[in-house]
Amino acid sequence: MLIEVDMEADQLHRLLLGVSFFNDLKKLGEEQSQILISLARIYKASPGEVVIYKGDIDSSIYFLLKGQLEVYSGETVKAEEKVNYISPGESFGTFAMINGNERTATIAADENCHEVVLLSLNAELFADLYNHDLVSLGSKLAFYRMACHSARWKLEMYRMEHADCPLVNKLRDVKLFLGQKDTQEELEALKDQAQALSDLLNQWNQYFNS
Repeated sequence: MLIEVDMEADQLHRLLLGVSFFNDLKKLGEEQSQILISLARIYKASPGEVVIYKGDIDSSIYFLLKGQLEVYSGETVKAEEKVNYISPGESFGTFAMINGNERTATIAADENCHEVVLLSLNAELFADLYNHDLVSLGSKLAFYRMACHSARWKLEMYRMEHADCPLVNKLRDVKLFLGQKDTQEELEALKDQAQALSDLLNQWNQYFNS
């Protein structure tokens, strides 16, 4: 079981320097950064401990602050099903939240890491595109930009590594936003784009598992 921990502010801020999303928040002003940090939960995972299981449904988005995580394609931790790693600064759980899907992989702490530290945020903070009383328009834009960038990077990797897959050209169908930046219109477009990219990632996962 993950252990929730209290962390001194100075130590947490040092770890957050490696997370681009929180760096983007600080550019918007200290207030938004502090609000989201105050709503976050910090966890430590033991070596080999499972953080999420494939098939789980929850509303958490995670950022790895320290250590390394291993990604498995199945519902359990099996060496032959290890498909990837997650490094400090990376997020996960974003796309399951965007489309309300089950978790598509099992993620566990690397057995060789003495300490794995995670930050968790409730996805509901970003789900409402129109209420910016607590989480600002700028913060939600930063979140969906992060999600789209992450998805496009993964899909580009898949395209390069599996050039014969029938899905290689589908990324072109997901259009970039060309309107005015930093607007409600951009936020709505980014949400649609993130959903389309998430659907495409799921198609790739089905291809890998077929």
